[in-house]
Amino acid sequence: MSGVDSMDAQLESETAKAETITPEDIRGLCNAWLAVDRDECTREEVKGWLRGLDHGEDGTQFMRRLTQRLRFGTAGLRARMGAGYDRMNVVTVTAATQGVFMHLVEDLGRAEAVSRGVVVGWDGRNNSEKFAIAVAAVFACAGVRVFLMARMTPTPIVAYATKFLHAACGVMITASHNPKHDNGYKLYWSDACQIRPPHDRKIEEAIQENETPWSDYSQLRSIQDVFRLEHATDCTDSIIESYLDHVTRDLCFRKSKQAAPLPIVYSAFHGVGAPYVSLLFERFGLPRYVPVECQCDPDPDFPTLTFPNPEEGEGALVESFRAAAQVGAHLVLANDPDADRVVVAEEVHGSWRIFTGNEIATLLAHWMWKNRPEPAGKYCMVASTVSSRILASMADAEGFEFREALTGFKWLSHTAMEMTNQGVKALLTYEEAIGFLCGMTLHDKDGVSASAVLAELAHEVYEQEFTLTGLLAELHTRYGVHLNHNGYLRCEPEVLVRVLDELRTLGLPSEVVTKDGIICPVLSVRDLTQGTDSAEVDGKARLPWDARSQFLTFRLSSGLSDEIPSNESSSLSGKPDCVVSLRGSGTESKVKFYSELRCSPEQILEGRRRLEQIVEELVRKCLNPEMNGISHPSEQ
Repeated sequence: MSGVDSMDAQLESETAKAETITPEDIRGLCNAWLAVDRDECTREEVKGWLRGLDHGEDGTQFMRRLTQRLRFGTAGLRARMGAGYDRMNVVTVTAATQGVFMHLVEDLGRAEAVSRGVVVGWDGRNNSEKFAIAVAAVFACAGVRVFLMARMTPTPIVAYATKFLHAACGVMITASHNPKHDNGYKLYWSDACQIRPPHDRKIEEAIQENETPWSDYSQLRSIQDVFRLEHATDCTDSIIESYLDHVTRDLCFRKSKQAAPLPIVYSAFHGVGAPYVSLLFERFGLPRYVPVECQCDPDPDFPTLTFPNPEEGEGALVESFRAAAQVGAHLVLANDPDADRVVVAEEVHGSWRIFTGNEIATLLAHWMWKNRPEPAGKYCMVASTVSSRILASMADAEGFEFREALTGFKWLSHTAMEMTNQGVKALLTYEEAIGFLCGMTLHDKDGVSASAVLAELAHEVYEQEFTLTGLLAELHTRYGVHLNHNGYLRCEPEVLVRVLDELRTLGLPSEVVTKDGIICPVLSVRDLTQGTDSAEVDGKARLPWDARSQFLTFRLSSGLSDEIPSNESSSLSGKPDCVVSLRGSGTESKVKFYSELRCSPEQILEGRRRLEQIVEELVRKCLNPEMNGISHPSEQ
C-alpha cells in the first residue's frame, strides 16, 4: 500500500469510528476526565463540553483530546495547553511525573533516587508555576527530596542545579521558544544531561501504567504550600549564587576593562533571562546592558512578537534595533524566553547583520581557544553533525580535537562528557540552531553564560577598533570560508519514508550536475536510518542511528577546493569540500536540508552559487518534490 493509500485508509477508519460514537460515549469520557482532574480551569473547559452536548452539539471534535495521549520523547513533553490527554495540563503533567518516578526507581533504585532528590524549575509561561507545583507534589509525596525553584528561572539554571546537586533528575517546565499557547516538560537524568533512548521509551511505558493520580494533590496550590512538605527545599538563591560563581570563574577572561563602556542592547523576548544576564554582566565587570524595555519583563502572551524565537531573523529583532538606534548602539544580544539560546546582531555601515549559529560559534571557538587556561593542555570542541565543519578546520590548524554528535544537546553534551572523562577539556559545544555551551559548567546549552562571554569578547574586539564582522572575516581567511545553505520543505513523515526507501532501493546518486554544468562527484554517503557510512572501512556509521528516523548525508567534491591556496586549506586535502544532509523533522511535517561548502574568501560568490545549485539538484534527485507532493514554504 502506498503512503497516499495508507493515509486514505486511515481517514476512512477514523471517519467510520466517529460515525459510531454517540453523545453518551463522549459524555462518559468527559466524566472520566472530571473524575481525575482537580484543576478548575481545565475542569471548567470540560464542563463546557458537557453543556454543549446538552444543547445538541456534536462533540466529536473533543474525541481526540479525550482518547489520544501525549507521547513522552527524548525532548520530554511539549504541546498546546488545555484539557485532554493530548495537551499540557495538570493531569498529563502528574501522569508524566509518576512515570518518571517509577523509571527513576527502576534505573537507580528507590534509596538512591530518594536520597539524591530531584530539581524542579519553571519559566514565565502561562501555567508553568502550576505545572511545577504538580511535579514537585508527586515527588515530595512519594518521599523524594525536592529542590524546587521558588521563582521563575532560565532553563540553564535547572540544568546546572541538576549537575551541581548531583540530583537523580531535573525537571524544567518550559516550551522554550514555542508559541504562547504551548508549554512543555523537559527532563534531565542522573548524569545531568537530557534523556536519551531507551529512557524515553521506558518512561512512556511507565506513564501508561500510572495514569491515574496516586493522591489528591489539589490542596497544594502554591509554591509555598509545597515548601511546607517535609521533603521540599527552596534551593533558589544558593543555586543561582553558585551558578554565577562557577560561570565567572570558568569563563571570565579579561583582567582589565575598557574605560569607555560599549553599549550593548539586550532583549529577553518576554522571557526570564534579563535579571540573570544582568547579574553575570556585573560579575564579569561589564557595563550594564541597554534593555529592550518592552521585552525584558516576563510576559506569557509575548505581545510584541509573533513567534518568540530569535531564529526568526530581522522581524523578531525589530524592537531591539529600535532600542539600539535610540542610544547609538551597534550590538544586540537576544535570548529566547527560557534563555538557553542566544543570537547576536551587529550594525556595520548602517546595516544590521544577524549572525548565524555557525558564525557565532566561530567567534566563540576563537575566543575560548585564545583564552584556554593551559596552552599545552588537551582540549576539544563538539558540534552537531548538521552544524558547520569550521571547528574541524580550526582543530586541524590549531591542534585541538574535534568531535561531532547527532543533533540535540542530549547527544552533544554526552559526547563532551565522554571527552572530559578521557582527560580532554571541552571548550565549546554547539548546534547551529543558536545553542551554545562554553566550558562544562553544566550539560546543556546556556544562553545566559554565552551572552556574557559574547559581551566580553565584543568589548575586547571594539577596544581594538575592530568589529565582530571584521573578526569573522579574519577567521575565515585563516581557516577557510564555510558557506551554509539550510532550509526545509513541507513533507508528511510517511511520504518521506516512502520516497527515501524507494531511493535506497533504486540507488543513491553518485554525482550531481549543477545548472552550470559542473560535475560534482559524491565521494561518500552516511545513512543514519540504516546505520551505514561508505566513508568507513567497515561501512558502519560511527554516530548512533535510528531506523525510525530519516537522515542521509552526502559528501561531495565541488571542484572549488582545488583552487584554494595550500597554506589556507591544509584541512581540505583529500577530503570532500561540500556536505549536504537531508533529515526528517521529529516534530513537524518537514524534511530539513543542511549544507556547507568550504572555499577561500575570493571564491565566496561562486561558492554560494555552486552550493545552492548542488542542493537544488540533490533535492530534486533524492526527493523529486513535484512528483511526490513535497513543497517549498513559499509554495504554501
